[in-house]
Amino acid sequence: MALIQDVWHEAVHKHGDRTAFDSLDSQITFNRLWERVSYIAGALCDLGLKKGERIGILSSNCTDYIVYH
Repeated sequence: MALIQDVWHEAVHKHGDRTAFDSLDSQITFNRLWERVSYIAGALCDLGLKKGERIGILSSNCTDYIVYH
């Protein structure tokens, strides 16, 4: 069984510069999405968030919601 990070990693390598998500106000490539997700994950770790802990997200339907999710 593949882990979600393995699926993402493969998608980034296969489709890096292609559009991953397209909304009314923005587009984001697989490479840029990976960078943003990695940045947010690192920031949460720096704040002391541990595996299994939960956070709340209050966001409109936008590309950023995908990054935070």
